[in-house]
Amino acid sequence: DASFLGVLYVNDSYGSAFHQAIQEAAAEREEGDQIEVKGYAFSYKESVDFDASEIELAIKQLKESRFRVFFGVFYGTHYDIIMNYAYEYGIVGPEYLWIISDGLQKSYFQDKRYDVGSPLAVASQGIGLLLAGGGHVTVDGSTGYDRFVESYFNQGGDAVNHTNCKRPASN
Repeated sequence: DASFLGVLYVNDSYGSAFHQAIQEAAAEREEGDQIEVKGYAFSYKESVDFDASEIELAIKQLKESRFRVFFGVFYGTHYDIIMNYAYEYGIVGPEYLWIISDGLQKSYFQDKRYDVGSPLAVASQGIGLLLAGGGHVTVDGSTGYDRFVESYFNQGGDAVNHTNCKRPASN
């Protein structure tokens, strides 16, 4: 259910601003149509001896949230690490929805070949990439973001049913 959204984001200016914008947009929703957003950050490091323990902790917290819809704000350097942990913690597959910001370039997968059935192949099936361009005003005066929000939250039957099946598991 899109009423519960776990945000995994890199703790830099891009990731923090994106996370903040998601929280603000969720807070502006009308009564009865609100979205609970929980954010889980990790530090951005680019080094040979990179320690992925912060990423693992954030993935573990996503698992513990019992949410089934996740929005990722991170870069290609993080993708394999994140999705391997997501697979390990069991938060990928048909019961989960991952949408990833354009910090992960659409060309990222162009030359990727994952072995059938491998953790990264399983984790990568069905993910969505949200490409920025939302601030550009169109002829009718709307922005791409406006159109995305309207279409996302006014989905028809099949899409709503698909999203609703992603509700957090109850106790």
